[in-house]
Amino acid sequence: MALSHSLCALPRRPRCFVRTKSTQQSILSAAARGDAEGIYLALKHHELSPISVATAAHRLAKLRPLRASNTLRQRGLRELQAPILAAHTDFGAQATANTVWTLAVLRSTDEIVWESLSHRASQQVQQFSGRHLSNLAWSVAILSRSDAPLLMMLSCEVMQKVKEMSPQSLANILWSFAFLAIWDSEMLRPSLDAVHTSAPAFNSRDLSNTLWALSLYRGSETDGFDWKRLLVSLANVAKVQAEGGLHPNDLTSIAWAFVDATPLQMHWLQRAAASPSKDQNTWATEPTEPQRPASYEPLD
Repeated sequence: MALSHSLCALPRRPRCFVRTKSTQQSILSAAARGDAEGIYLALKHHELSPISVATAAHRLAKLRPLRASNTLRQRGLRELQAPILAAHTDFGAQATANTVWTLAVLRSTDEIVWESLSHRASQQVQQFSGRHLSNLAWSVAILSRSDAPLLMMLSCEVMQKVKEMSPQSLANILWSFAFLAIWDSEMLRPSLDAVHTSAPAFNSRDLSNTLWALSLYRGSETDGFDWKRLLVSLANVAKVQAEGGLHPNDLTSIAWAFVDATPLQMHWLQRAAASPSKDQNTWATEPTEPQRPASYEPLD
């Protein structure tokens, strides 16, 4: 009897907490079913938390049918606009980074939503992890926001955290700034040093994206940076990757980066071209310039 009485005396969770948890679960369940309409229905909840808004946005952007259709993308952006504008001032760093990523994936052109999230990201940029910075840089590049004041703060944070970044995050950062044709020598130097250190851990896409970016960066001011040392390091990694077979786009980007490489370095590139991997059917045998590599979309 005493145990039962004690349990009754325990404080109950606020009803809003229970509703928030229920809404979050509804969003996740709908996303698991690939049900965009279910997510839209959850977004109409009157007590929608910032976390639920960010989760809904992120899960919508991961639905392949929605991403493949401009009509569906526009519907998704319309459904997200009001919840994002209502909740963005309470977003945490991850929620902000993921929601900006959503705008990029869905190719948003909504200036009001962009300005709101960009301002929120500017307030939080020092809290961003290396992966958050990578998400943000990729999103800014995809949305072609090269004039965003956020970029200067982003560049400063990259300088501080570049040594902690994974190969994928580092490759995305370099790809994004190259895509925007932004040459920040103060950020570039430590980033290039990090590439040299992390090179052995690069996979073929990391390598392709990084080398494509470096083929553009090499004309920028880098205070006498030893490009030869870096390219030799990346050439050794590319040699290992080529022996296992490279996707045509990756091979083209890698080859382009070594246009002035030594005959020895070019030898294994020629071998890779002659012996494509099993999933390669055709590729351009005389590329004049590589396509921009398809940067990895940030992870959850």
